[in-house]
Amino acid sequence: MKITSDLPDHAVALEVLLDGFVNVAILLIASGVVPAFPHETSVVYQPEPAGQEDWKLPHRVMADGWGDCEDLAIWTVAGLRHSGEDPGARVVIVRTGTNKLHAVVEHSDGSLEDPSFDLLPRGMHARVS
Repeated sequence: MKITSDLPDHAVALEVLLDGFVNVAILLIASGVVPAFPHETSVVYQPEPAGQEDWKLPHRVMADGWGDCEDLAIWTVAGLRHSGEDPGARVVIVRTGTNKLHAVVEHSDGSLEDPSFDLLPRGMHARVS
């Protein structure tokens, strides 16, 4: 099933919607459809073209071989919650430019993790560091 919607460009509203995706991703992990973390696969980070958002659950990220920031943050948070490593982890939206938002993982202790950076294709770290 494919669902499309016009989403508000408001960080808190987006985070609430992203949490629903996290809950579905937890079900996929618990049922063995996908591993607990994207880092356990060969998927890489790849941004989508501006204005073309397609929020993907982990099974689609695996099938495509790549995910963008919210796809990888959703999957990482689901893994942290499912494993019990950080039940309070959540996806948060940070503004990285005037009209640019980026999804990252916020841990219970307030620290941030960016799975997108961790899953850049080989050789790309040197270009963005």
